[in-house]
Amino acid sequence: MKQGTVYYGVSSTSLDIVNFEGVLLVFFLENSNKFAALYLGSSVEATVVLDKIKKVIRKIKDDGFKKEDVVIKCISSYISFGVISDYIKSLKVRYTFKVIENVVSNIKIDSTKRLVLVGKAVDTSTLKIKNKMRVLIVDDSSTMRKVLREMLSNNEMVSDIEEASDAFEAKRLIVEKKPDVITLDINMPGMDGVTFLKQYIKEYPIPTIMVTSFNLNDSGHILEALESGAFDYIEKPSFKEIKTIKAEFLDKVVLAFEAKKKIAKIHRVGISQVAQRLNSSDVSKYLLVIGSSTGGTEALKEILTALPDIIPPTLIVQHIPPVFSKAFADRMNDLCHFTVKEAQDGDLLGPNKVIVARGGQHLKLCERDGMLFVNITDDPPVNRFRPSVDFLFNSIVEIAPKKNIIAALLTGMGNDGAKGLLGLKSLGAYTIAQDEESSVVFGMPKAAITLGAHCQIESLDKIAGLIVKKISEGAGRCISSKLKVVA
Repeated sequence: MKQGTVYYGVSSTSLDIVNFEGVLLVFFLENSNKFAALYLGSSVEATVVLDKIKKVIRKIKDDGFKKEDVVIKCISSYISFGVISDYIKSLKVRYTFKVIENVVSNIKIDSTKRLVLVGKAVDTSTLKIKNKMRVLIVDDSSTMRKVLREMLSNNEMVSDIEEASDAFEAKRLIVEKKPDVITLDINMPGMDGVTFLKQYIKEYPIPTIMVTSFNLNDSGHILEALESGAFDYIEKPSFKEIKTIKAEFLDKVVLAFEAKKKIAKIHRVGISQVAQRLNSSDVSKYLLVIGSSTGGTEALKEILTALPDIIPPTLIVQHIPPVFSKAFADRMNDLCHFTVKEAQDGDLLGPNKVIVARGGQHLKLCERDGMLFVNITDDPPVNRFRPSVDFLFNSIVEIAPKKNIIAALLTGMGNDGAKGLLGLKSLGAYTIAQDEESSVVFGMPKAAITLGAHCQIESLDKIAGLIVKKISEGAGRCISSKLKVVA
């Protein structure tokens, strides 16, 4: 099934559950045997599909049905439909949400987009949501605990919410209540959140979302927390921001919960530097571009620190807040033997230079008088993100720099970068998608793999070596170039 496509059909019985991965919304029409079905895929970015849901509702109205005639059944093989649930509730239609496992049936689609559901019919009212999560909120502010609890409450995926006002109380609750996900304040009296995280994360590898103020003082602590094993971070919300930030917060909590088993296996132990070296004449012919999101700061650190001293001009888009991008670039600059810097408008590309997109702004590759440079823009978000990986990748495709290109798409939620990676592959670039086992969140690489945008799927610990190997082999060859790259 194609993600985002609306299928129409006729059902003489109740819904037959189908064997699929992802989320399927079926819009039944009261007193009619008609229905519409919307397949949301397995990496659900809620804001991407809400427009599709609106179109289905409009189609139903065009067919003469009233909104109150609609009964929506959301069937999922996993639990990531948080904001979709909230949106459907706002439509004021009847609905049911069910999580299913090990369903044996199948699905067929004919050429007229008619959805044919085949197999044993299952009464969805008898199904129960499985794998509910226990969440521990750790924050010295009672107001902040109340805000976070408010966003988690009345959610079908959350079974228990515990609160702790300091690290010592939190340690007791971790042992007693065994939470599945922790939200952890950075600045707390007695023991700060990062120090506490380092204490429990090895013994209790619980996915942890750091709660922080997005300011310069916290940026270093956030990077330290991510290096120590934190899953992700969110900005401290206020009561006024609950509605706007709730969807993103729930998405991160659910993704953290889904990654629980993987967190225990993915230990950032560092990768030895690639033994093979590159020469300046080789790297001057190349452009290396990388995109990443959740889990990406650590993935990027492992790749960059493993690369040899001489590397091609490199552009990176990591989904990151404005202040944190400079802190991240500075941190990488301290660890690497080449230059890593936050992007400035007009920066020229050059060997042994890595340019990291500035948080909150897009990074675009431009060419003038045979020279390659970057442009910083405030264009609207792409795939909800600014900076966006697709925005950078597409800018490369548009000017078609006649250079050899190596492109990699790493861990992250959603599908940003997938289409852009496919465009780069069409130019002749050598494209790499991080594998599922080493990805903290497999959304972005999986979307690229689904599109066939990859030349190779590779584990994180082998990506740096693969990049060097392909450059030495002359892979990713596009048309020969007269463009100059400054030294």
